[in-house]
Amino acid sequence: MKPITILPLLVLMTACQSNLTGNEGNLVFSYTADDAVGDFNKPIGVGASLEIQVTTVASRLPVNLSAVTSSDNEVLEITGNSTNRFVVHGLSPGTSLIEVEADSVDGTLTDSVNLLAAAPDVVKLYHSCELPATRTGLYQTGTNILIPFDLEKTNGQPVIGYGLHPVEITPAENGVLDASSLDQANLHIQLGATAGEMKLSSAIDSGSLNLTLVSAGSIDGASFNPLSTDGTDVVVFEGETRFVHVFPTVADQRICQANVTMTAESKTPELCKVSAVPNLEETTAVNESLWVKIEAVAFGTCVFGVTFPEGAQGAGAEADLQVSVAKKP
Repeated sequence: MKPITILPLLVLMTACQSNLTGNEGNLVFSYTADDAVGDFNKPIGVGASLEIQVTTVASRLPVNLSAVTSSDNEVLEITGNSTNRFVVHGLSPGTSLIEVEADSVDGTLTDSVNLLAAAPDVVKLYHSCELPATRTGLYQTGTNILIPFDLEKTNGQPVIGYGLHPVEITPAENGVLDASSLDQANLHIQLGATAGEMKLSSAIDSGSLNLTLVSAGSIDGASFNPLSTDGTDVVVFEGETRFVHVFPTVADQRICQANVTMTAESKTPELCKVSAVPNLEETTAVNESLWVKIEAVAFGTCVFGVTFPEGAQGAGAEADLQVSVAKKP
């Protein structure tokens, strides 16, 4: 089987776990985290929920929870539990002792964990395909997009949990926020059908993000996503295969998370075979599906064309891209 190269890409959908052994040393409490993974006791946002998993210390086997209680239900309340998981919801700033009783392979065990709740002071918003400092990004009308975001205290401490989205969209008709999303790392937004400017603003501080909405018919070119090429010239060794991500462009500005049909064809078939590969499963890139598979055949410059049938107002937008086929060292 030929080697396949896939480089670090875009914003990643991480599934890291923050863990902490309980106060009695019997059980381990853990939850999915996307920032400050090593710090378990980050505050849960007021208005946010967090699902916490419980396992035994020795074997890390799941337990069967028989009781979960909060010492201060005005700060943190237990809103549900099943088998080895419970959900805690933030109601007001403060601390609460969460106590559990569980059946395990070692018999009935009890333990507790101290949790915090706090209201966030800062909302940080990002574009998935631009540098963090870039405040404007291009997006395709009528698509579902993900906007990476973080909630923090003024000192930079992360505020965690899902279901808390203190943001506003203007004009309101240009986008609808999915308030039911359990994603802690991204805002899920359905964009409207009208091209134009849109602003995503924090409801609790001065943070904001500008989006320019364009139709698929406005596409007039393409470029490599530099995050899938290490920001350098693309090189593929003879006999090997590489995947690169392609952005459709409008006036040389790339569209983030575009959802259009793309075809690819090698113009130097003696040097490389090329095909479009939508929804590449081997990657963890956020909401990006326009991939090109390059199979290097012989030394030289591999030239290929990509076409977006919806581009150029339906006439089809085309662009030529190239990679280097190198001899193996």
